[in-house]
Amino acid sequence: MPRLSLRALAAPANRGILLDLVVFALNLVLVRLLARDFAGLLRGASAGDAGAEWALAVFFLALFVLPAAGAVLKRWHFHHGRGARERTGEAAWGCLLNPVFYFVVSFTVLMTAGVLFAQRVFGEGFADRGEVFLPIMFGVLVLGIVQTFLVYRYLDPPREAPRGAFWRDGRSALLGDACIFLNMILFQVLWNVLLSGRFTRVADFEDFAGRLFFLWFASILVYFPPRIFYLADDAWRRTSWLTMLLATSPVVLHVFGFI
Repeated sequence: MPRLSLRALAAPANRGILLDLVVFALNLVLVRLLARDFAGLLRGASAGDAGAEWALAVFFLALFVLPAAGAVLKRWHFHHGRGARERTGEAAWGCLLNPVFYFVVSFTVLMTAGVLFAQRVFGEGFADRGEVFLPIMFGVLVLGIVQTFLVYRYLDPPREAPRGAFWRDGRSALLGDACIFLNMILFQVLWNVLLSGRFTRVADFEDFAGRLFFLWFASILVYFPPRIFYLADDAWRRTSWLTMLLATSPVVLHVFGFI
């Protein structure tokens, strides 16, 4: 396995590995603290706190905007000068991330955001009003399709270079990476919240092994959609799979009480 220096980690080809290491470091402490704050927002929204409901709506809306923005900002940079680079990862990507799976994740996130916004604008009974509920559901469906299209279009080479200088220089690439990194952190906050409840004690080794496999498998499934932008280049690299396992390990081991 090749050794990665700090300078090499900053290279675009290793951006996915850098993301994994950042998530691993944040998952040790910071993400769980953010998850506690997020759980507080959930409790506040359940109690009818308008500020908490708006904050949650913005949170879920960001999960729609960030990956779409990252895909648009980084698309040309991803393909520029890539003709001679190895494309083995794209075949692996095609098996791992079906557009239907990504759409389901996107639709779930947007549905939550739509419901939260609708509750604030139209009140708790908006679901009983067909003239309000149906357009919201249709809008969520359209937005989910648009986001999935933009994210998967990222892998199709653009026919020509973008016209604006901003889209061709490093600023747009860095901004796109920032959107991708932030989106991943938000997903990890959600994952920490979902796994923050109490679990029954492990009965035996078979129970432990089964839970460990299921949790790690589920963690990787949650981890794939926001990491899709880097998988096409590094899904074939053993180092990437090891760093993805490393990134998700704090959440998994926390469930078992090890950390």
